Amino acid sequence: MNFLKWAQNGGHVPFKLAPWDRCGHSSFRFDPDPGGGGGGGDPPADPPNPADPNNVPQFSQVQINGMLADEKRKHKAEMQKHVESLEKLQKEKGLTEEHRTTLSKQISDLQDSLMTAEQKSDAEKLRLSKEHKDQLTAAEQKAEVNWGMYTETKKNVAISAAATKHGAYRMEQLSAIVAPKAELLAIKDSEDKVIDWNVVVRNVKHKDKDGKEVTADVSVEKYVEIMKANEDFANLFVSQKLGGTGYHPGSPSGGGTPGEHMSSTEKISAGLARRI
Repeated sequence: MNFLKWAQNGGHVPFKLAPWDRCGHSSFRFDPDPGGGGGGGDPPADPPNPADPNNVPQFSQVQINGMLADEKRKHKAEMQKHVESLEKLQKEKGLTEEHRTTLSKQISDLQDSLMTAEQKSDAEKLRLSKEHKDQLTAAEQKAEVNWGMYTETKKNVAISAAATKHGAYRMEQLSAIVAPKAELLAIKDSEDKVIDWNVVVRNVKHKDKDGKEVTADVSVEKYVEIMKANEDFANLFVSQKLGGTGYHPGSPSGGGTPGEHMSSTEKISAGLARRI
């Protein structure tokens, strides 16, 4: 190192003298101070130039994550304020149904944007569950209505046939008594599958063919037959017996032509009963 030349050019290097004995004489090595000793060492680095495109600030991943979280919190707070303002606007009077629907859609979209992926997944599961439940409820209600209509039709057909066979004056009167007691009983095949439905009246006390009193389920036709044999219901049916005075239901007491004063419906019912 040419120390004198460097020092004459303005350099200043504090140094230490390190003696070495070489070939019987003393020589000296000048060691520059690496930075201590009053301003020596390498000259200071230039400050960073902000205009330099290569001068990019360096951040750790932790710092980047923190900045992103701050931005998300700010965005969420702003969107939440916007949602609240829309909800307040939606409650104002004078809005048309179309405007309210539009506001509801905007509120829903904003609320969706504030959800995390997990929250969106949970919300979608909840929506699908509710939609399935609503569809199931609607299907059950529809099935219940259809079953009610089918049951009523089956009862009316059975009661109408029984009324005709046993000569009831009015099917409506008979139906008012029989229909509430009638039920549909399933008819099943050998594989226990329902193939049809019978209309029956449950737990009816009556006498069997041997004259023994029993309690059993009977068909509507059998139940109407039992009613006809009961004096309490005799006024519902056309009588096949003539009294000693020639009285016949629907005819004036004391004689006269049977059915002379009967209505058309009563005449038809009486005529059907005679044919049976």
